Amino acid sequence: MSDGEDLHMASDAAQSRIEAALHRLGGGTQQPPTLLELLILERLDPLLNQWMEQSLPPLMECILRDEMRGLMLKSLRNS
Repeated sequence: MSDGEDLHMASDAAQSRIEAALHRLGGGTQQPPTLLELLILERLDPLLNQWMEQSLPPLMECILRDEMRGLMLKSLRNS
């Protein structure tokens, strides 16, 4: 395998179908999502909402704490 060769697990045809489906789901085309795509979205929505409810508050707390710490240190150095 050469250095410039991409490591794809899907064939080129499958990759094209995946990209087209993602484009449709993102609203980037007039063609509506397929029934299968809609069913997958329906199943993923509660899982994603649950993950966001559980994961985002601690993640945001950590990010804000680090940002506040940096601002306080910068303020102390400038005093």
